[in-house]
Amino acid sequence: YDKEKQPITCNAKDIRTTQVIRPDGKALLMVGNLGNKVRAKFDLSGLNYKKYKITDVFSGKELSSAEIEVPRLGYALLKIEKVN
Repeated sequence: YDKEKQPITCNAKDIRTTQVIRPDGKALLMVGNLGNKVRAKFDLSGLNYKKYKITDVFSGKELSSAEIEVPRLGYALLKIEKVN
C-alpha cells in the first residue's frame, strides 16, 4: 500500500475513494462517506480529460458537474468517460 497521489481527489475529509482508471478513457470512482452527510466535490484534473461525462451508476443519471451529495455513512458509484 502506498500513499501516492491519486488522479481524482476530493475536498471532503471523510470521503474515501477507490479508483479504477482504464487506458481507453473510462474510469470508475467508488465513493464511501465515513462521516455526516456531505456535498463532495471531485477534482478530475489528474485524469487529463479535456471533456468528460459523469454518470451516477445507481440512478443512471448524468451529472452536470463533478460533485455529489453523499449521505451519512453512504456511498456512490460514478462512471467517468472521456469525450472527444
